[in-house]
Amino acid sequence: EVLAAHVGDDRQDHDGEQDADGEHRAGCPALPGEDAGPAEVVVESAGDALAEGKALPARPDDPRAVLLAGCGTPVGQEVLIVDPLSGAHLSEGEVGEIQVRGPNVGRGYWNRDEQTRRVFGRDGRLRTGDLGTVLDGQLIVTGRLKDLIVVDGRNHYPQDLEATVQDAHPAVRRDRLAAFGVAGGSGERVVVVAEHARTTSLAEIDVPELARAVRAAVSGRHGLRLADVLLVPPGTVPRTSSGKVSRALTRERYLAGVYAAGGAA
Repeated sequence: EVLAAHVGDDRQDHDGEQDADGEHRAGCPALPGEDAGPAEVVVESAGDALAEGKALPARPDDPRAVLLAGCGTPVGQEVLIVDPLSGAHLSEGEVGEIQVRGPNVGRGYWNRDEQTRRVFGRDGRLRTGDLGTVLDGQLIVTGRLKDLIVVDGRNHYPQDLEATVQDAHPAVRRDRLAAFGVAGGSGERVVVVAEHARTTSLAEIDVPELARAVRAAVSGRHGLRLADVLLVPPGTVPRTSSGKVSRALTRERYLAGVYAAGGAA
């Protein structure tokens, strides 16, 4: 067992449908050359390391630590952690895009040259779209590149924000919420759309009080101001074909004004 500093994963294909798993939120990409199965890993977000793009060992009793799943040690293939902007190779413990190359990786998409160039690059490395790092030889996935929320130069993983939100108030339905970023005049704004628990109705909930609790929890835990908190009826937050919450579709519906009549505060 190892201690690590982040979680979350969205998975279907390289366009990514998403997971919002529970306590152990990091998932592992299917890399056929890996050794034995995943092991729980504990790494540290102490000093906001993860927000700064680093995963560091942490004590299990550190309240800022996050439990991750170690994906094992790659065997018979090349796994690189790369800065998604510059393409530079990153050192152990630094978080970047996971790229793979080896006999188990295809050469591209049949008759789809543009997509091949975008996903595989000129050197044939598959750009997985997953963020992660390597610690003590183990591959650790921290999230999806396209879901990463960047505010004032700091990285925020939506699954971590969602975990904080659902713990902030009992009326928030667990694992039925989405945190995402939207463009704003001065940078990215962070929005949370959450279903309320089935045991109560929206009319019975003090929505402003709930929103205050959620905002305070997110500010205290992540140093982040939420631009919008919306509480919606059960079944309103869309899910993927695999049953996971779809942050992308939730964001799309939010921008379209679908949730305008919900409980906003």
